[in-house]
Amino acid sequence: METQVKEISLKMKRVTSIAIWLSYFSYGMTYSFLSPALVELKNKYETTIDEISGVFTVILLAFLVGALTCGILFNYFNRQLMVVGLLYIMATGVLAVPHLPTQTLFFVAGGVIGFTAGGFDT
Repeated sequence: METQVKEISLKMKRVTSIAIWLSYFSYGMTYSFLSPALVELKNKYETTIDEISGVFTVILLAFLVGALTCGILFNYFNRQLMVVGLLYIMATGVLAVPHLPTQTLFFVAGGVIGFTAGGFDT
């Protein structure tokens, strides 16, 4: 018994390629936006660079937890919808960073960004 695989149209291949490229571009921007903004955030929260750069540790630990958690969740939920949701939450976290009033919320946002980035990367 042969199974027939339906050929994907060239237009759909291009749309899929553009969507993947934009997703990974957003993922890359998520990681590169904090480094140049660190001095401004240091001034905003009236702290030192050493103290505020701890957000990178939070991001990496949350990335690890997000990758492990979403690796399991992808077996039970629709992966495409989860990826869209993860990208949406990641973008919301990135957009919220300049508007957060306290350093604690900044670290929480870093954790959310890291978690969703880890899930997306999985």
